[in-house]
Amino acid sequence: MTHDVDDDGRIHDVVQVGYGPVGQALALVLGTLGRDVVVFERHTELFGLSRAGHIDHEVMRILQVGGVAHGLERDLVPTTGFSLMNADLVTLVDISASPTSVSGWSPDYQIYQPTLESALDRAVGALPGVAVHQGHEAIDLVQHPDHVAVTVRRTSGPDTGDTRTVRARFVVGVDGANSAVRRLIGKSYDTDFGFTGPWLVCDFKHHDPDVDLGWQGGGQILDIRRPTTTGRWLGRRHSRVEFMLMPGESEADFTSAESVWPLAAKLNLVPERCDLERHAVYTFRSLLVDDWRDGRVLLAGDAAHLMPPFLGQGMCSGFRDVQNLAWKLDLVLRGAATEQLLDSYTLERREHVSTIIESAVRLGGMIATTDAEQAARRDAMLSQQGAPPPLPPLPGLSAGIFHRTADASRAVGELGLQARVALGDRTGLLDDVVGPGWHVLTRRPIGRHELSPGNNRVLDLLGATLLHISPAPVTDSALDLDFRYSQWFDRIGATAVVVRPDHYVFATAGDAADLSTVLDDLAGQVHLAQSPLLTDA
Repeated sequence: MTHDVDDDGRIHDVVQVGYGPVGQALALVLGTLGRDVVVFERHTELFGLSRAGHIDHEVMRILQVGGVAHGLERDLVPTTGFSLMNADLVTLVDISASPTSVSGWSPDYQIYQPTLESALDRAVGALPGVAVHQGHEAIDLVQHPDHVAVTVRRTSGPDTGDTRTVRARFVVGVDGANSAVRRLIGKSYDTDFGFTGPWLVCDFKHHDPDVDLGWQGGGQILDIRRPTTTGRWLGRRHSRVEFMLMPGESEADFTSAESVWPLAAKLNLVPERCDLERHAVYTFRSLLVDDWRDGRVLLAGDAAHLMPPFLGQGMCSGFRDVQNLAWKLDLVLRGAATEQLLDSYTLERREHVSTIIESAVRLGGMIATTDAEQAARRDAMLSQQGAPPPLPPLPGLSAGIFHRTADASRAVGELGLQARVALGDRTGLLDDVVGPGWHVLTRRPIGRHELSPGNNRVLDLLGATLLHISPAPVTDSALDLDFRYSQWFDRIGATAVVVRPDHYVFATAGDAADLSTVLDDLAGQVHLAQSPLLTDA
């Protein structure tokens, strides 16, 4: 066995452990920001089988980085609705989905995860600053004042068992529920929301992708004999069905394909029409780590939280973690902000994730009811009176880096709008036209000369885009092609809106003087004020 210290003592920006879809997204965003990232993944290749089956509009906006979202569109199916059915597949409630979202994409999509992972892997592979090493597991890490030393071990090949140590300013564990990074820093899931249960998850690939199965889209079969979740269009060729295991059943009862087909037949899924591509029993859980940071080591995705899949938000929440963490790490690594900025990561993401877990647990409790009397009351209520949509609007961010005043707009902490604009010879969604990052969007021109030198320095340090968006063709301004920005400014009562790189509204402002005050506050909250870069030499 050999042990090497890489790169003659070189200290990278980030060592990342884990290269599932959330890890891929982190590598993509950090690499696009120009960061030097080294990724280690214990598996020797991409997983290749479907797990998650859903992403939402916020994730699609994140995936615009590197052109991934647009490249995926032909393999995604927008979710048009959601059905609650009784045991006889009679629809009790149909909940239709809105055709639009604040992010400029359809609200929800059904996906085939291997397609997503392949697209992300191609985009990451095109980044010169990101090095991905598969077949390596993290076995030790030591924190020093200015870096972390991570030791990894080969898991396959002729060098199996060999170790190497790599150093980086920060380490991020995106290595799943059994996170080695979480274990190495002595953390565990601290909060249990009380939902646990085994479900058989099955993916079917249709011989005729356009086959009519007699049911469409996604839904829940509220059958006390076996609650079931359905998803018709995963990647346009697959269907996903999840069957709850009943008392007395175990994973050993469903090891063979022959054990699955009798359950699937009720949904017209039979061997003559489709292949059973994968089946596995998962224990759905609802767990949360209290603090996602230990010095220079941070956690994201399933390493920090687990939730039952009934809202389809497990992987989506991991993508939100990535987007929140990446812009903060970038500012710190550039020397534009101090490490205090990273204290806001857990504060913002934990509360948001906690709220989503609680909603998923409530929905799961309704779906997984096996008590006949409770189920009868539920079904009667659904069929006679209707019910609130089982997919409630996701919360905004209620704590953290935001400019909140007594008269602050309700938009603060909510997602900012992305709509179509035209600027120069470019037309498209905002991020595609002007790039991602900090945006200061105004409904009337506000020039740099109207802001203080300190304000302009803040904009420069953040790499912010100051952009006037108008429904009329105005020189050096973006054209609001669909009038959505005009309507948005009206609705939130703002002349200017400051939007963070993770697309949440930091503040709204009424005029240039108000915007100047907002930018002064932003410098302090993001800990730019402590940076020597903020003061001109």
